[in-house]
Amino acid sequence: MLHIQSEDWVCGSAEPRIQKPMIGEIAGYVALKLNVDFDKMLGRRGRKPISDARHIAVWMAHGLTGKSLTQLAHYFGRDHSTIRHAIDRVDSTPSLKAIAEQIASQLTA
Repeated sequence: MLHIQSEDWVCGSAEPRIQKPMIGEIAGYVALKLNVDFDKMLGRRGRKPISDARHIAVWMAHGLTGKSLTQLAHYFGRDHSTIRHAIDRVDSTPSLKAIAEQIASQLTA
């Protein structure tokens, strides 16, 4: 759920500015869109659909929040090198990147 507060309204505009989504909001949205269990997505193990969803959530959180790899690692319960691997995997896999970009555009629309 994105949060819109009164200070987010642009003066003279009918459109609110949407705050940056938080990591948990991104992860939850990805789990919902890809139909995977949120707790399993954040868990230590997971078959390919679950790990793909986690990688997409990491990639989106990195791009949308501006958080450091260490901050993302803390949230996802991994180390920063695993977070870097997830980001690189999405960037180097066209099918994953297309899904990630589509979900990101839906979240920020």
